[in-house]
Formats: sequence, C-alpha cells, structure tokens
Amino acid sequence: MTVKIDDLTLLILAHNNPAYLARSVDYYARLDCEKIIVDSSTSPTYAPDRVPDGYDYCHLPLDYFTKLRSVAATISNPHVLCAGCDDFFVPESVQQATAYLRDHPTHVAVNGHHIGFRAAGHQYAFFLKHSQEFLHLAARGANENVFARLNLAITPPYGLIYSVVRSAVFKDIIATPYTNAAKIHYYTFYDRYIQILLAIMGDVKMLPALFAARSVTARPQTASTAHTQFRDAMTHWPQGAMDEYVRMLISLATLLQRERGVPLNEGMSLIDGVLRRSMWSQMSWNRDDPAQLAEIGRRADEIDARLSQNGGLLVPRRDRFGMPFPEAERLFPVYANPEYVREIAACLERHPVETTEP
Repeated sequence: MTVKIDDLTLLILAHNNPAYLARSVDYYARLDCEKIIVDSSTSPTYAPDRVPDGYDYCHLPLDYFTKLRSVAATISNPHVLCAGCDDFFVPESVQQATAYLRDHPTHVAVNGHHIGFRAAGHQYAFFLKHSQEFLHLAARGANENVFARLNLAITPPYGLIYSVVRSAVFKDIIATPYTNAAKIHYYTFYDRYIQILLAIMGDVKMLPALFAARSVTARPQTASTAHTQFRDAMTHWPQGAMDEYVRMLISLATLLQRERGVPLNEGMSLIDGVLRRSMWSQMSWNRDDPAQLAEIGRRADEIDARLSQNGGLLVPRRDRFGMPFPEAERLFPVYANPEYVREIAACLERHPVETTEP
C-alpha cells in the first residue's frame, strides 16, 4: 500500500554500491515523498535518462558531509530522513515519525526500534539490534531542559542521524565547524556528536514502532577514516583522535553558546563530562542474577524453537550480545508488525546482494 508523506525528503545515500542502491529503489517504490538518491560513487550509477521513476538523482563524488551540504541546499520540505542504501526504513513508521514532528514543535527528531539483519550462507537472518538502548530511550518522557537532555544524550548511544529530523536542524548538523573539518576518527565520534547536537537543539522522541532494519553484514570498508572503539579512543588516544575530539567539543560548545548562551569554556567542560560519563554508565536493561538469566534464556530459546518448527520465527528473542528476551512481544514493536519484516525479507530475496558478494 502506498504511503504518502508530502512534507518529507528521503535522502538515499550511495557510494560505489549499485546493487544495494537497486534494492533501495525497489523497497521505497511504495513510499510517495520527495526521494533523492545522493550518490558519491566514482562514476554515475544512472545516466540521466535511466533514473528510476519517482526518484531524483544527484551524482556528487564528494566526501560525506560535502555531498550532504550540497543536496541540503535544495531541500524545501520541513523534514528529512537520511537512509543508507543498505538499510530499510519502514514507510509507515517514517510517516508516523513525520506526523509526530508536525504535532510537537519542541521535538527535533523522531526514531524508533531498530532490528538488524546479516547474510547467513545463502539466506538472511534477522535479530534484535540496540535492544537495551531502545528500551531505555523509549521509557524516557519529554524533557524541555537542555541540561537534563545533555546529561542523558548518549546514555545509551543510539544512531540518531538515521532519524526523521527537522530540515533546519539537519542543515545545522552538516554545517558545523566539526563537520567542515578533516576527520580521521569519524566512526568513533560521529554518532555521539549527532546525539549531543540534537539534545542542544531540542527533544528526541523514540516511537514504540519498528523503524528500521539495519545491515550488519561485513563487507569491504570504503571510507578512509579510522574505526576505533569510543572507549579505546578516550583512554588511549590514537593518532589524530585528540585533535578531532577537541574540534568536536568546540563545535558543540559553540552551538550551545548560540542556542543557550553558555560561555564557550563552560560548554566544552560540560560536554566533555557528558562524553566521559557515557563510557561507563550504560546499564543493562535486564539485571537478573546468572541463575535467573539462564532460566530466562531457556524460556526465550524454547519459544523460538516452537516458532521455528511452524515457520513463524522471524526475529529471534536474543539481541546481538546474546541477551534473551522471552517477553519480547511486550517489549519490542517488531513483534507487533511481522508484515514489515516479511516485506523486507521479500526485498532481500529479490536482491540477495550480500549472499552473492565474493
């Protein structure tokens, strides 16, 4: 069924991965909104007369932020969603997120529950992704106090760049001094940078809805930036990390000064404290003792085994760390909307990119 969103621009991000892009074009065919393919591939994926119907195409062989700044200048819709072409964002949930922003002017971004998928031989397997993070974030109420939001901004961390965001805020994200500077440890800091920036600008809503299925299949890295674990970077400071970290602090503190009048040095100190606390503060949602955890795991596996026998198992009740959730139907919206998972699975079956790659 067609999902129409008049005030949203979907940016499909591609880079030297035409098979993934073809899959995205297929999946979003029923989403009726402004859809722009932002392609930084070495050579154009589509000739001008071959662009798929319903899509605009921009070939911008530039770095990540430069290409986004270029296309952002053309966006007139009030809401935008960035989508990697290897992931799937559920049209109905995107519609719900956009409507929420429309009705809640103090909020700047809306997200929801993510699951993951990976290639398993010649098939795909789904699993709970960021499960505990989602439960923490979904339990939080609205908060109009910027300092309270900052203290919670990255505890736990969650990839909020992949949200429906107000276009004005999105343009702020990609135009700050940090995003304009060279980044060696982009993967280390970027998710946390976005979450703090959003906390400065306004509130973020976590919908009780399946929002996205994210690919975690290993494939050749196309970016030249270093991928160091956040905690390692903050304790061992590999080459270039300290300089980038300071640039990030300055960029965020400058924004905090602009929006809230906080002196620059105080803002840097505040944000540095937020980042350092986040290394150690994430608590497990399920804190049962080992014996209880073993029993919970047994129950979760029994449910999965029964469902597997009759072909009803779509998303197992353990997350990517092995944490079991026997009450998954009560906790996670993915189990309320199996049709969304089946639609994604069908698209993966039509485009089995990861299972055919060398």
